[in-house]
Amino acid sequence: MTANARMFNPKELTRTAVTALLVLLTLPGPDGQLYAQDIAVAPEAEVVHWWSKGSDAAAVQVIINEYTRRGGQWFNSVEIDHQATRESAVSRMAKGYPPTALQWNGGAEVRQFAELGLLKTFTDPAQVEALTALYSDAVIDVITRGEEIVAVPVSVHGENWLWYNADLISQEALGSEISWSAFVALLEALKSKEITALAVGNEAWQHRVIFNNVFLGVAGPDLFNAFYHNLDKSVLQTDAFLTALETTRRLIPHARSFGSGSWEDQVAAVSRGDAAAALLGDWAKGQFLRLEQKLGTDFGCVLAPGTQSSYMLVLDVFMLGKVSSEAEMKGQALLLEVLQDRDTSQRFNQIKGSLAPFREIEPSVMDHCSLGAKELLNDTASVIAPFASFGDGAFQAQIETTASKLFTGKFATIADAVTAFDGVLRGERLRRRGQMITINSTE
Repeated sequence: MTANARMFNPKELTRTAVTALLVLLTLPGPDGQLYAQDIAVAPEAEVVHWWSKGSDAAAVQVIINEYTRRGGQWFNSVEIDHQATRESAVSRMAKGYPPTALQWNGGAEVRQFAELGLLKTFTDPAQVEALTALYSDAVIDVITRGEEIVAVPVSVHGENWLWYNADLISQEALGSEISWSAFVALLEALKSKEITALAVGNEAWQHRVIFNNVFLGVAGPDLFNAFYHNLDKSVLQTDAFLTALETTRRLIPHARSFGSGSWEDQVAAVSRGDAAAALLGDWAKGQFLRLEQKLGTDFGCVLAPGTQSSYMLVLDVFMLGKVSSEAEMKGQALLLEVLQDRDTSQRFNQIKGSLAPFREIEPSVMDHCSLGAKELLNDTASVIAPFASFGDGAFQAQIETTASKLFTGKFATIADAVTAFDGVLRGERLRRRGQMITINSTE
């Protein structure tokens, strides 16, 4: 999609059409009388999102269908990925015509948008209390800024999952508490049988997911949080962090990117048996099901090695733009109504592979992967905050670039990787202090 295409504002087309209709209805009839009619303003929403393919596209269609069934007009404004969505959102908000709703990953950037006054947020105490009672504590933690709720949760994902082809890896081989060292030994055994062990795409964010899974599984939540939340450089010299770097490097000979390198193509490779497993969030489950694979028969799930007591949260949300037209304000109210409808939310999340964000979910609608995830999500001590909470887009991009260099063997030594991560943490510490970052900056 070109930059000019993203600048197109379908809201203006809608308003033009409505104006033309009003003019037509107020033209004099054959007897010279005016026949103006009261026209109820229908809810309307222009929704920007990147759920454009596969199970994601099928899932969002559930929301669209329910929205239109209830009398709303839905205008899709689909971007190719998160980065394209981000660029479009910033440009449009700066120019004064925000979308009605905008998909995002809950975290630091959503709070920043709210802080800048760019979002419609929930500040009425009664409404905040009602939303807090409806959604899980872990979800509320992500979407709350001070006394206001800044976004509407849509789906809850876990990022620390291992998905495997049931014909190539058995549940018994993985066990319930497998470590990373034991998992690497399993990969070696698969390699001896000339089986590609891991399907890993060529996108930096996929490499970051794997690095974070290894880091959390080897070092544990305390060091993981000290690194990301506190930017603690002392973590870089711990034996656990060095082991995490080395373990990540040990995965390289066992990994291959399939197709275009997209995560969907990696899931397809595992489903075909071209690779044994993939380390991806539970959006992968949605794609397996989309490919008519049966959980427990064709494919299986376990939490990533060493992370069995943790839930690495990813939260999909809709931010609400500061719109002023009656149609769009009604559209936002209808969207909130649809997203809070339990049946709609459950159907959406079953297709997407995720959990509904509600505090209470009927167990009978969840498979064993989801049941385990929900149990961890309900224990806030087990929840690892979303990667999107650790900093803005620039910091996240630097982490992803460095993790990708590690996974693709760009660092000659472990010491080189440590130096690179040290530079990322140091730059972020200085930025948060408001200091100029120069080549000679010292702390």
